[in-house]
Amino acid sequence: MKRYGLILVLFTALFAQNGEEAFNNRIRTLLNSKNYSAALTETWRYLEHDPFNVLARSWQVYIYLTREDSVQRAKIKNVITDEDPRYNFHLVLENIDFLRNASPENELARQMRDNVLQIYDELFGDLKIYINNSPLIGYFKAKVNLKIDTTSILSPIQKKRLEEINSYFKNVGEIYFGEYDQQKQRFYYTLQGVPKTGEFHGGLIYYVIGDTDSTFFEFNTQYQESIEIEAGKFTAFEYMLPADYVLLFFPKKYRVVTPSDRRLSFRRIYGDKQAFLMPVEWVDDLKLETPAPIWQRYVIWGGMAGIFYWLVSTSR
Repeated sequence: MKRYGLILVLFTALFAQNGEEAFNNRIRTLLNSKNYSAALTETWRYLEHDPFNVLARSWQVYIYLTREDSVQRAKIKNVITDEDPRYNFHLVLENIDFLRNASPENELARQMRDNVLQIYDELFGDLKIYINNSPLIGYFKAKVNLKIDTTSILSPIQKKRLEEINSYFKNVGEIYFGEYDQQKQRFYYTLQGVPKTGEFHGGLIYYVIGDTDSTFFEFNTQYQESIEIEAGKFTAFEYMLPADYVLLFFPKKYRVVTPSDRRLSFRRIYGDKQAFLMPVEWVDDLKLETPAPIWQRYVIWGGMAGIFYWLVSTSR
């Protein structure tokens, strides 16, 4: 009985692999004739039966990144949900995130996955945006009317993605600072899918609408620089804390002792108050200590110094 079960498993795997090869050949035939819409329809049909299929999702990304049917004329009707059939970068990003963590079922899927990720990484990267002198500590949203531009030559899909990014900042402009940089000790926002330039030391230009100054930053296949924008360029600051974090305020005179933990707490001074951003589970174990008056500290240290001098003197 076990032998028949093993045969059934092997037969199913072989059938699935043959099915993928047939699907792969159909997609290639359609793309050779530049029938992109039909190729996309084939991928959706395949994913209806196997939603997590690596090969089908890889082909979706490949089609959107390489199609040549005037993607630059595709309209961005709504930057959140309503994409032109020729352009759907939200789907590209969703599939890229999936493919980076996926385990391909076979060698065909692995090769296609690796090829697509290489193409994407040559065209796009993630841009980190920091705020200088932020009035809030972390886990907050804010709005900025940012514009990103370049004098470099971009591919059609890169041009369309840059148009979409700028359309978002113009019409919405809201970004969330929910990631923490341990080295810089600051929160930042990651903008996914920013076009990379092909030139050595090439890059992009950014500026805030209304400003006369623009700033160049390197963003190419070799190096992707982050950008820093002054807090005064932002509006509509608002905390959006995770469910497991809380923001507490105390008079500045107290010393707040938090539990020892790998998770972080953050402190900011506001006039005569201090704000602490910390995990919720710490709250019950917090301790507030009142530092001794400065004269009392001088008396204590003076007394200790006197005792030390007396001990040295009597030992001679």
